Parts: sequence; C-alpha cells; structure tokens
Amino acid sequence: MNMTVGKGMIAAAILCAFSLSAWLAPAQAAPEVGSDPAWQVEDGWFRSGGDLAQQAEQQFQANDYRAAARTYGRMANLASRRVNAAWATMNMAEMEIAGGRLRQAAAAYKSAIEKWPAEINFSQAVERLREIAEAYVEQPGTVLFVLPVGRTRQAIEIYKFILEQAPAGPRAAGDRMRLAQLYRQDNRDDEAMQSFREVFQRHPQSEVAPQARIEYIKMILAQAGRQHDNPALLESARREARLFLRFHPEHELAEQAEATIAEVDDRLANHYLGLAEFYLHPTHLNPSAANRYLQQAIEQAPESPAARAARQRQRQLSAAETEDAARPDQPVTTLPPTPERPTPTPTRPHPPSPETAPSYSVEAMREMDVMEKRLLPMELVGLPPFSSLAVASLRNPTREANLGTVLLGQLNEQIMREETVRLENRNAADLLLEIRIDEFNYRASASARVRDEKDIPDAINTYSTTLYTAILNLQYRVVSPAGETLMDWRSASGQADFPGMPDMGMARDTAIEQAATDAAGKIVHEIVEAW
Repeated sequence: MNMTVGKGMIAAAILCAFSLSAWLAPAQAAPEVGSDPAWQVEDGWFRSGGDLAQQAEQQFQANDYRAAARTYGRMANLASRRVNAAWATMNMAEMEIAGGRLRQAAAAYKSAIEKWPAEINFSQAVERLREIAEAYVEQPGTVLFVLPVGRTRQAIEIYKFILEQAPAGPRAAGDRMRLAQLYRQDNRDDEAMQSFREVFQRHPQSEVAPQARIEYIKMILAQAGRQHDNPALLESARREARLFLRFHPEHELAEQAEATIAEVDDRLANHYLGLAEFYLHPTHLNPSAANRYLQQAIEQAPESPAARAARQRQRQLSAAETEDAARPDQPVTTLPPTPERPTPTPTRPHPPSPETAPSYSVEAMREMDVMEKRLLPMELVGLPPFSSLAVASLRNPTREANLGTVLLGQLNEQIMREETVRLENRNAADLLLEIRIDEFNYRASASARVRDEKDIPDAINTYSTTLYTAILNLQYRVVSPAGETLMDWRSASGQADFPGMPDMGMARDTAIEQAATDAAGKIVHEIVEAW
C-alpha cells in the first residue's frame, strides 16, 4: 500500500521509527463494526451522512488519513456501546499515526486507555505509546522554527502516563528505566536520580536493576564533583557500590562498582589532604586538626598519591615540632606550604589566644548552636555515629491488625540489607526508631465493564474489571537510647496497586505487604543518608 504523507520530513522520521505494517494493522477485531445504529447518520449542512464505518474505510483506502481519523472520532462520540467507542478511538489513533500527527495519536491512545481499559487491547495501546515516545526523541522539533531539538519532554510525559496506568506491570521496570534516562537527557538530574533509584528499589529482581544502580552511582559522583567532592555524597556512592557487589557479585558491571569504590577512596583522600593543607596554612594554623586529616587521607587510600603526600607532610610536621621543642624560647615554626601553592602574605600567624578570643554567655552559645542546626544540613550538624538500629515502638491504630507485624518485618529486612547498619535489639542498638501509622486505606483507581446492559440485561456486572490502590501513610523519628530526639518526626508513605480478585482478602494482604515494603525502604534509606 502506498503510504504517501503530506509533510515529507515528518513522514520520514515516523517511517524510520515504526514498522508500517505494525502501524496499519487493525487495532482490534470488532465484529460490531457497521452494526451500531448510531453510525447510520443523515446528511447535514457541513457533514455527509451514510454509514460512517464504511466512509472511514473508504477514506483510509484513499490514503486520506486525517479525514479517516475525523470520521473515527465522530464514530467514537456517537457510539451507543462502550466496545464500539473503544474500537473507533483505537482506529482514530492509528489514522493519526499514518497521517504523521504524533500528538493527536498519543492523545487518542491515552483516551482509550483511561476510558475503556477492558474493551481495548491494553498491551497494544501501551506499546503504541512507547513507540510514539521514542519517535518524539528521534524526531526533531524546533525552537522558534530555527533550532532543531529533540522532543524529549513529550516522551517523558508519555512514560509517566504509562507508569501511572501500569505501575507494576511486567515491563514497569524497563519503563521506569527509560523515564530516568529521558530525565537525564533533559538535564533534570534530581528526577533522574529518583527514577533510577526506584528501578532497583521497586524491581530488585529485574534485568535492568543492576544497570539502574550503576547509573545512580554515576550521578551521585557527578553531583559530588559539582559540590567540591562533598564527602557525604562520596560516601553514599561507595555505599551503593558495595550494595551492588553484595547483590550482584557476578554481574558484568561488578568491575565498574569496584572501580567506583577505588575512585571514591582516592577522591576522599584528596579531600582530606586538602583539609590538612588548609589547617597547615599560617592563616588557619591548627597542627592537631591537620594531623587528624592527614591520617584520614592515609587510611582512606594507603597507596594513593594523596596518601604519599600526606605521609610526607606528616614527616615535615613532626620535624618542625621537634625543632620547636628544642628551641622553647623561639616562636613556633610554621611549615612552608606545598611547592605548587604560592605562599600568601600572613595576616594572622596564630589562632587567637584565650585572652583575646571573644567570650559568649552560656545562653548565647546555646542559641547559636540551635541556629547552626537549623541552618546546616543534617549530615553536617555532627550526629553521633552509629552502626546498629532497632525498632523501638510501632503504633497501629488502623483496622488492619496484621499491618504492624508486616511493616515491622519489612523494616527489619530493609535494615539487614544495608551493609553499613546491622539490626540489633532495642537494648543494645545505637539508634532507636519510633513509628506511628496514620492511616491505611485502599480505593478503586480504575474500573471498566466489558459488557453493558444491552448485552446481558439480567447480569450487568458479570464481566467487570477493577484496579485498586492501597496507600499507607505513617510518621517516624529517630531517638538515642537515652531518649534524645536525633531526627524529628518525618512523614513517609507506601503504595501498592492490585486488581480485583474473587478472594479480596488475599489481594488486600498482598497490597499490605507491597505498601509496607515501599514505606520501609524509604524510611531506612533516609536514615542512612542522613548519617
């Protein structure tokens, strides 16, 4: 069949992206076509009448795809039965594709999925949306009709819609992975990192989970570099790399995880060496702090160039201290800066003495400490180190009696999966976790009736499909064994989607477990990230 389209460039892009035979295949076998009385219309002032189904077919055969799309759209609006409206909408989308109108085609497929999920071939409609999204990425758009750009944002919206409609389907992991890649391509790094993390948290057994964690690690390292090698971010990248090796030791990407750990150690060693040089400078001279950071640089990566430089500076510092001890009547000797850094003009050779240092009242110091904790991020306030965590209390006022037990089990499992934290009983743990569940509810998020009253007058709801969404909302905080609040109350939520089943009790139990797993993963991740 000849597939000539008016706009050559658009048609070329579409034909390269899609298989013509796939696009023009019938959307869905529908024996009702031509039998709907609403499609027999009379001539009007602006529209021709007759059999609309026959008219649409003739327009398609004449390669007048836009006219055929308009006719199918009219049929969808006039159809007296849901299955006929769904069939006409799917065919309208096919005609829009053939005419090179991606936006209109995507809108038609979305409408069919939202209005008639049970009457259409759901998988086929979603696959069409994926293909349209990829065509958006490849097809050039324009800025002010001059600069060619990829239409990535339209593709992002399509994948978001797909995940809203099928958040736990067999291809959900791949869709979420593609969404993360598109976010990154559109320079939306925060959303890309969140999506990559959701891939390996929600779909840990999927084929794309290892690649998603590696991409997440790469983005953490890039973010750390933009923040002058932020130690907290570097430690987070190393922790994720170790988790990768723990869960995927034989994966082909394991070498990248090992290289990441080595890179992080080198960058942290350089960071600590830089801090040591700062405290060896005459302006901020503090030999004790310098020695501490030099030792950290050595321990972080013993064989790195930074560690070798740190050992050399330690020897210089020790020699200077020995020389000063031999001449107690002489001023304290300061170390020369490293050769590659010019010597600045000293403005304050020594730290202020206790006599000249400013003094503050106890109340003023407490107020400044409170203000510092409000202004600084949590990881810089100086939280106490910890290696063990326990759930101290869990309040469950909901009607779901087993929710607390399931959530407690998922929390313990998530804690055990963290390499840097171990699960401990509440009497021996460094930190205690307190949780109170606010609510757990579920509601119908989508429903469709395959047959209507005309088909089965005595059993209208014999064939029906309903999708439910379960939502768990809770609050949590972290306290010390002495009862001191270290992390004040925060909110977390978990969500699960499940279909209607003959045994709804089993379906609810599955939803409770999925929502509890989702919430527990978020809680443990935030606590570990904060420290």
